Amino acid sequence: MTRQLLTGICATLLAAALLPAQASRAEAEEAFRKGAAAYDAAKFSEAASFFQKVVDAGFDEARVHYNLSCALFRSGELGRAMLHAQIACALDPTDREARENLDFMTLQLVDRPRAGAAFEDESLVRAADLLCSFVGANALAVGVLLGESVSMVLVVIALRQRRRSHGGVATPLAGASLLCTLLLVGALGLVAWRRESVREGIVLAEKAEALAGPGPTHPALFAVHAGLKVRIRGEREGWFQISIPSGLAGWLREEEVGRIALP
Repeated sequence: MTRQLLTGICATLLAAALLPAQASRAEAEEAFRKGAAAYDAAKFSEAASFFQKVVDAGFDEARVHYNLSCALFRSGELGRAMLHAQIACALDPTDREARENLDFMTLQLVDRPRAGAAFEDESLVRAADLLCSFVGANALAVGVLLGESVSMVLVVIALRQRRRSHGGVATPLAGASLLCTLLLVGALGLVAWRRESVREGIVLAEKAEALAGPGPTHPALFAVHAGLKVRIRGEREGWFQISIPSGLAGWLREEEVGRIALP
């Protein structure tokens, strides 16, 4: 939470980013510098607005979301702070300081999770995020294609060697290649499942009532508070069907939930 936001480092990071246009990149660099200066001057709301401009410009980088989450937290916006802290950790699961920052914020929640409480597939989500961080979905897809090609070539060579009734190294190599390809396919499937099927969000409202159905006429089931991480199970006409780690499920208005959207 106390990491100093150094303008020089921020400018270097932004200079390496591939933003849509030169003008957008320059504007993002300037916004980042102003955000860092505002944070150092303890003008946290102003810093948050500048960092938000960087995100809006298309610079989805873990460091940016981390800095934005710190500024939002210091300005008292716990819900949005948790949202960007979660995005930062998802983009770079290896960043220990970002994880410590998220854990610290979690301790401030009204709906603080009990020890060991988590969604049933949380470990798979973490594994998929790590794969994306280290390798990336595109690299996995390329690996699968290369693995399939190499495996097919080795299988053909192995069959020819068998017909000639003499041994060779092609058969064990083909088996190893097929095994590696299957592992890559599994990893790619895990990443695809994470991106397409697991939709997460953060409660933004200071307090919200989860209803039994998508509409204000339905009875309230339970209350949730800012910063709580939820799973989005469905949506209908401006409402999200959500569930929480305890297993409870209900409906919240869309504006009460910030979606954890990953690039």
